[in-house]
Amino acid sequence: MRLAILLLLSCTAGIGVYVARKQRLAAEVLTDGVVVGDYARLFRIVIPHELPERPAVIIAYHGVGDTIESMAEYSQLDRLAVEHGMLVAFPKSHSGMWALSQPLPETWEEHPELEFFDNLLVRLRDHYAVDPKQIYVMGMSNGGSFAQLLGVIRCSEINCVMAHSGSCPMQLAENLAPQIKRPVLMIVGSDDTAVKNAMQADLENYHAQNFPAELIVVPSLGHTWSPQHNKVAMDFFAKHR
Repeated sequence: MRLAILLLLSCTAGIGVYVARKQRLAAEVLTDGVVVGDYARLFRIVIPHELPERPAVIIAYHGVGDTIESMAEYSQLDRLAVEHGMLVAFPKSHSGMWALSQPLPETWEEHPELEFFDNLLVRLRDHYAVDPKQIYVMGMSNGGSFAQLLGVIRCSEINCVMAHSGSCPMQLAENLAPQIKRPVLMIVGSDDTAVKNAMQADLENYHAQNFPAELIVVPSLGHTWSPQHNKVAMDFFAKHR
């Protein structure tokens, strides 16, 4: 079983190199993977040609119904990776969305996606020597909610969180008690009736529990990513480095 998984990962990585050539980025774009249990879990990674010895990394989680390719396109994070000389990894969900169903802190370690995050981080450290002080998570919609979950459960590994159009999971909002309170930047459109009010309430909750958190409401934006705020996210990360 594991041999078959490794063969699959080898094949998908080769496909990724071909995609990179089509995009004509000053970077390689690979589809790679890690073994989680008995499954190969895939991720897309952008590797700029000019990369520092200890690069920063953003791990970006897509929304429901998105793919790792579609998120790369609408978010324009590939360009951000090249501009800042950093890695960007896009994990692929197992069932089209990121599970947010673990109700209590004592069961969080059983979360089905935690091992994927852990193994991905090991891969990034082993292969690219990422800077342990510049590990960031981002997410869109459901992915933004999951990024906030990771920011608490894996607060010892993650430096900052950016959640775009994704509210804090209810069970997390009720149990915000990590050892380290990582900075959280939330971005939402003024016309996003799905989550704007919830994210405004999240900001109050984060502040009440002494998290360094900010909320940006983008005028005339619905439930979609705002690429022009990628720089704002980078400035936020730099401020809290």
